Amino acid sequence: MKKMKFLALTFLLVFMSCSEELVNSVESQIAEPQSQSENEIKTSLSGKLINTPSLPNATSTISGTILTFTQTGKIGTADGSLWNPTLVIPANSPLTEIKINANVTLYGNIVIKKTNFIVTGDNRDNSIIDGSRTPYTKGDRSLCSIRHDGNGTISISKLQSRNPANFHLTGFSNATISEVKIIENRETHSTDGFHFAKGAIVDQAFIDTYDDVLYVGEVTKISNSTIYHNKNGAIFMVSWGQKVSDIGTGITEAINCTFIDNYVGTDNYAHGIVGWSQKKNEGAELAKVKFTNCIWKANPSKPVKRSPFYTFGRISGENPDAIIKDGTIEQIGGNCAWTNPSNIRYGIGVVPADSQIIKPSTCP
Repeated sequence: MKKMKFLALTFLLVFMSCSEELVNSVESQIAEPQSQSENEIKTSLSGKLINTPSLPNATSTISGTILTFTQTGKIGTADGSLWNPTLVIPANSPLTEIKINANVTLYGNIVIKKTNFIVTGDNRDNSIIDGSRTPYTKGDRSLCSIRHDGNGTISISKLQSRNPANFHLTGFSNATISEVKIIENRETHSTDGFHFAKGAIVDQAFIDTYDDVLYVGEVTKISNSTIYHNKNGAIFMVSWGQKVSDIGTGITEAINCTFIDNYVGTDNYAHGIVGWSQKKNEGAELAKVKFTNCIWKANPSKPVKRSPFYTFGRISGENPDAIIKDGTIEQIGGNCAWTNPSNIRYGIGVVPADSQIIKPSTCP
């Protein structure tokens, strides 16, 4: 009997020892990785440098988890990557933030694959991401000024996006955007302002781009912003054929915003302030735009044409197949005059009876 108790006690001690070693082994496997050196972090980044030998690389430093650009230049690495973006932050990077100092222009674009990230500048006038030295490519979304492919959220503030090779600020995450400038001084398509699949809130923005500024429902609120309306796009685009319910919440709220017609030319604007370019499905759909303390006017410094406020289809005649049927836009708040027939235009093949505007309840 004593021998059996001794064997049992021995077994228990051996088991406890093995268990402790197993726990220690597991803990060592899931322990936080050792901190990387600045050189190791920079080496882990990828991308393709712009082929402009006369332009130096941007100077940067790393402090903790913040990558700070301190001197103007092109961004990226010379590792021969076949992917188009100039700078890619991988999902496993220890970095959590990119900072662009005052009077620093980064030539290229940034793709971020990491969950939750911050990109900020010193101010929106001279902390700049400039894509004008990369070739324009209509379909390559990896060449947006900033693209967030990670989950979670991204915060973008106090910087300027200028002349990207594609859209300006995009991603598959939630976004908080403040004190930014969106500038496109070339008359090019596919230079949309914002695209965020899970919603974005924009505040204190200055936007002057040549295509759509935002999609209704993708940006849920935009406030305290000045937005120029140029020839190619709408400020509020409902859809280019996708179901409204697939784009976002179906409603965008604009607060304390000024919309400025800015096109000088002989032909028409492609879209109004609010546009619905194409609707492929045949079911009834509703999009809503809510206006609080917003102004619509012409640029007083130019002999500009006035656009319609609402358009269904493409009024420039670029695509006669852009048909809208059973599509309704509801205006909540705003100026009653915006819903007058003279401020609503229909594209080729669009029957007015098939599309309608719901006026604010306070309008006659």
